[in-house]
Amino acid sequence: GEKVKQMDGDEEMQTPREVSSGEKFFEIHQDQVDAESTGADSELYHSFHSVVSVPDRDGKPESIDLPNDVLCLITAFLPLWKLAALFSHPVIRGAAARYTNIMISASRHTCAFWEAMTLNSASQWGRLFHQLKEIVHRYPWCEFGPRWCIGTLISIIEGHAHGRRQMMLDEGGPF
Repeated sequence: GEKVKQMDGDEEMQTPREVSSGEKFFEIHQDQVDAESTGADSELYHSFHSVVSVPDRDGKPESIDLPNDVLCLITAFLPLWKLAALFSHPVIRGAAARYTNIMISASRHTCAFWEAMTLNSASQWGRLFHQLKEIVHRYPWCEFGPRWCIGTLISIIEGHAHGRRQMMLDEGGPF
């Protein structure tokens, strides 16, 4: 059933909903978000680049060529909108397979990414999220708020269900 969880601090109340995806369940949290975002995304981006760039003898950043499997492990911690913008297809597939949660947020930094995503693209992303356990839907504070990007949310869930089913079939599972 539906549970209501009171969040700490300034955060809004969320309503988790369990959604079946084969044998696994994951939760969808919906709440409202203001137009501002914290600096956490920016800090994450810069810390990632400081890991893959080291100073040379002159103190200038020098890139390190990391194998795709190592990049997949590192980039699995990036927000989806940054991952999609920064990396090549093999890295995206490997990192997305390790995602355990996704936030569809109306914050000013991510809003355009989610609004531009087609339903087909959202479904394809969902197929890649093999370990997905939670989706957070942070919609804008307005009349149509709860319906903001709802098609994207549903397409990710449907794609995830298809991807999990295919993964189980490939492994000889119960589907």
